[in-house]
Amino acid sequence: MHRVGLIESSTSNEFLGMVSDHRLLSWFSSYAAKTPSLQEFLTNSLYSFALPSLNIYDAVVASNANSTVLDAMKLMSEEGVSSVAVLDDECGNLLSAVSVTDIGKVCLVNFNFRLKH
Repeated sequence: MHRVGLIESSTSNEFLGMVSDHRLLSWFSSYAAKTPSLQEFLTNSLYSFALPSLNIYDAVVASNANSTVLDAMKLMSEEGVSSVAVLDDECGNLLSAVSVTDIGKVCLVNFNFRLKH
C-alpha cells in the first residue's frame, strides 16, 4: 500500500498524518457518488486521457518467472515502472504481474519489518 505523509502547509510543518492510496480511492469514490459532474467526468475511457502509462507504442516491461525478486526490483527501478509482467520461461505466456506493493507486502510478512511512527 502506498502512503503519503500530510504536513501542515503553514511555516510550522507540523505532521498531520498519513493517507494511503486505498483510503484516498475510497474517499474519492464516495465523493464522486455525490457529485454528478465528477461522475460524468469519470465515465470517460482511460484511453481518452493523455496518460503516459497508456502509450500503446511502448513495450510492456516483463520478467521471466525464474528471475529473482532482486532482478524484478532492479528492472522496475531501471525502467521507471511500479510493476512488471511475469512470463513463462518456456513458452513466453503471461502468467501474472508483480508490483512494488506486492514485493513490499512479502518483505513485511517474511522479515517482520516495522514501520516507525
